Amino acid sequence: MIRALLVGAVLVGTLTLPVASSVGAALPPPPPPPSCHICSGPPPPPTLVPTVVLTLVPVQQSVVVRLSPTHVGRGHRTKVQVTASSDDAVTEIMRFREGKSITYRAKVGASGTLTNSRKIPETAPLGKAVLTVSVRDAEKTFVESVSFLVTK
Repeated sequence: MIRALLVGAVLVGTLTLPVASSVGAALPPPPPPPSCHICSGPPPPPTLVPTVVLTLVPVQQSVVVRLSPTHVGRGHRTKVQVTASSDDAVTEIMRFREGKSITYRAKVGASGTLTNSRKIPETAPLGKAVLTVSVRDAEKTFVESVSFLVTK
């Protein structure tokens, strides 16, 4: 008899279990979105926000160095043209493969261009040489190098 009661309780428990789990699985629907009684329709467009004005970067000084011709014979002349701001100090250093370098100093004129004719020494070694031009203004020093060839 106890055995029959136990089997009946197990059967009743298993029969009620799926019903209880199916009731627990059915959740209530989510609440409706809040409605605005004052306005109807979509939200207003976004408000325009003022943007920050772009800052301007000051224009940097440009230094241009031209050397012509770039193949120069010993004892001949080459023309050096430096374009920079007026009254800037210019230092030209001519370096050869070996031996001493030659230094020239000058100032840029009111036109913004300095033009010089430089003679290549008779004793200059053959081969590659470099002309380094330094332009100094009130704030910075700009350096530019130009290479040339010394020929017979």
